[in-house]
Amino acid sequence: MNMQSIRAGLFTSLVATSMALAPARAHSLSTGCNSPAPTRDGNANRSIGGAQFGFADTFVYCTSLPNSTGRPSAIGSSGSLSIAANTFTLLVRGAPPSTTGMFFYGTAQAQFPMGDGILCVSPYNPGVVAVQPGAAPNAAGIVRKKLNFPNLSSAGVITPGSTWYFQYMYRDDTPAGFNFTDALGARFAP
Repeated sequence: MNMQSIRAGLFTSLVATSMALAPARAHSLSTGCNSPAPTRDGNANRSIGGAQFGFADTFVYCTSLPNSTGRPSAIGSSGSLSIAANTFTLLVRGAPPSTTGMFFYGTAQAQFPMGDGILCVSPYNPGVVAVQPGAAPNAAGIVRKKLNFPNLSSAGVITPGSTWYFQYMYRDDTPAGFNFTDALGARFAP
């Protein structure tokens, strides 16, 4: 699979998701790239929308580039990593308000420049799984999406002991028209 077909597939999914959500805002963007190595517990002191998060089995990796707000967006989580508890929630801060977007996940890390950001979840076998329906940022640029483990796609069943990598892709009025958050790795429990 080449990078052009990966980009087309992700962009097609985002466009389909955005049909039911609000249109994007107009802004300009300049980007730079600084991609540190993955760090364990990289999100231990982060807070999104008042929710503090930082689990021993989650870590933030990759880099998020600035969007039309002038800042990069960041991903995190809240709730339990327990499949039985079924309270795991993905969080994003710093997304442009009044845009559209979607969370997706996969089994491996990556680092490919794409759009106006970096794709941090490997699109290769078995590929990425979209969390449906999409999720739009609120007026403060915050997105929350609870994963309902029993209702996830059969292509992305999350089981105890498995590690998955999550990222958020969103529309943005930038040269390429879309951007990404950094990414979150999570190891799930029974």
